[in-house]
Amino acid sequence: GVGIGAFHVVVGDYVPPFRGESLRPDNAQNWWRHQVAELGLIGALPSLWLSALILALLWKGGAYVEPFGATTILRMVLVGVGLASMVGVPTQHPASWISFVTLLFWLAALYQTAGGPQGQSQRPPSRVWWTSAFVIAGIAAAGQAVAARADLRVPVRAVRSGVHFKYGFTPSEGPSQFGDLRWAAARAVETLPVEQPWLEIALWAPEPDVQSNPVEARVSVNRRRRIAQTISSNEPVVYYLQVPTDQQQVILEVSASRALDSDHALRVAYQWMREVPRATPPERVIPY
Repeated sequence: GVGIGAFHVVVGDYVPPFRGESLRPDNAQNWWRHQVAELGLIGALPSLWLSALILALLWKGGAYVEPFGATTILRMVLVGVGLASMVGVPTQHPASWISFVTLLFWLAALYQTAGGPQGQSQRPPSRVWWTSAFVIAGIAAAGQAVAARADLRVPVRAVRSGVHFKYGFTPSEGPSQFGDLRWAAARAVETLPVEQPWLEIALWAPEPDVQSNPVEARVSVNRRRRIAQTISSNEPVVYYLQVPTDQQQVILEVSASRALDSDHALRVAYQWMREVPRATPPERVIPY
């Protein structure tokens, strides 16, 4: 699943950008499909099971009969909500949802009052039911956490939908021999349009005590660790990273073990290169 309440946010990411179209924030046009899309199949099991129980209640009816046909009216209203849910999500509005569960409770209470010997008490849910509920919730939450760090992560969605995304990097502060200079926070991410086969990247750790207390710098491209460098001087550390040319964008991630403040950890400059300059040390060339 894409996450509770997240369908409206991510639905626009699933239209190929070359089509020149966009999807407005919307629901999945079907209540059950919407549940599965947001919660995943396992996370939606309670909702699907509840729907089956409601259908059984509406189909079988009950022993309660009275002149004004209250149960008939309640059943018809609930059936109408179900039919509307086939082509939309009418109970997404709080007022509609509260009305729906109120009518459902009323119908179930009428049937329960009419059925069974007077004074018969219902047994509370067994330990198996409670355990199953917690297991389903745990599996659904674990799946959400894994998806949030993988396919549903914001920069990954940005690459898929062809939009630019950046956080942790400051705007350009001017040119240098390695490209535009900028600051990176302790964790910074940016999606870059691929322009050439090689990305030249330079890193500085402008800490006053960097010689006695080195900074650990990490650089990843498309979530693959490409650089792990201990910086112990104020001189730039330059690498050449080969990138996949069959992709329109790549995800560049930079992290540092410590920072001057929340926005300043490393000085970073990068630019696209057609080829690696001659006499570059082999350890500075990172093939894909």
